[in-house]
Amino acid sequence: MAKVRVGQQLQYIDHSGNVIVSSPVSGSASMKQNDGVILVKNGSKASFYNAQGQQFDVSGYDYIDSERASGMYIVSRGGKRGAIDPAGQVKIPLEYASLGRFCKDYSIARNADGRYGLYYKTQLALEMKYDKIDDLGFFLTGDCSAFDKAENNAVIYVGVNGSDGDERVVLYKGKKLFSTADEVNIVRFGNGYAVVMTAPYGAFSSNAKCALIGPKGEVLCKPSYAEIRPLKTAKGTYFAYKTAGGLWGVLNSAGKEEIPAFADEIISYDGSVAVANKNGDKLCFNRSGIPLLPKGYEVDGQVIKNKATGKYGVMSAKGTIRVYPEFDKVIKVTKGYAIVSKDGKYGIVNY
Repeated sequence: MAKVRVGQQLQYIDHSGNVIVSSPVSGSASMKQNDGVILVKNGSKASFYNAQGQQFDVSGYDYIDSERASGMYIVSRGGKRGAIDPAGQVKIPLEYASLGRFCKDYSIARNADGRYGLYYKTQLALEMKYDKIDDLGFFLTGDCSAFDKAENNAVIYVGVNGSDGDERVVLYKGKKLFSTADEVNIVRFGNGYAVVMTAPYGAFSSNAKCALIGPKGEVLCKPSYAEIRPLKTAKGTYFAYKTAGGLWGVLNSAGKEEIPAFADEIISYDGSVAVANKNGDKLCFNRSGIPLLPKGYEVDGQVIKNKATGKYGVMSAKGTIRVYPEFDKVIKVTKGYAIVSKDGKYGIVNY
């Protein structure tokens, strides 16, 4: 559609120049297009027009928001607010003293009794029973299209004040996941997962308890771990977790403990072998946390080093030694071959 002026008329036309709707330039008339729907006002009369020129009368409201959000327009009549769709159908009844503009499909509502609730699209996600609901994380005032991409987990939280005191309610697409009296922080990963951190007084660096939320809003593990972070792996989705005692283990994509907490740091995991730091050594471990290399060895990819002799060798992708550490340097490892040096000479070994 394009908006044009012809004489004393403002018009929206399609690609062929056909007039979809026309309205006078002057007077009380106004015309605005938003997301494919045209709102025309002229005095007490108002109508929606779609791109095909179909008209839907929406007269009788004191106010109609000119922008559509979550497929609806906020309207008011007699001091009461509600929402209608582009066909003029009432989707949220006009019974609220206030109804915020929808963002990420949420809107905070307040009724005539001063009670607050939270709408998700056309349904109440939180009942109208709270003394106050606050958007403490600024989820409903920021980028309202932030969750359009699948890699951005749609978990949010709001602050509520009610009969149980102050709480933080964690939600995913209108579904309440859990609530807590602690402060909350959300960390989203680029794989569709997110971590919800809770901590008294916001002490996330020292007293955090972390929950893992899946791409579809599944609570894969409730707030329990001191830290959760994604692991970069060639195959599969895995996370390193830290216990309150400071040891690290591995969670799988379902939030189950794949490797028990045993290491000072988990560096990588490919589904069978974990590379981790323990007691100052960078070693390979199996899923039971048992080292695959002798004590005093270090690993960097497939290159291993005997710290006592300073010599280098090669291990397989499964963590078994294929070339024992006897070389001054391993320059490069490819599938089945390694370029090595010893006593100033270079050669190639196969394994």
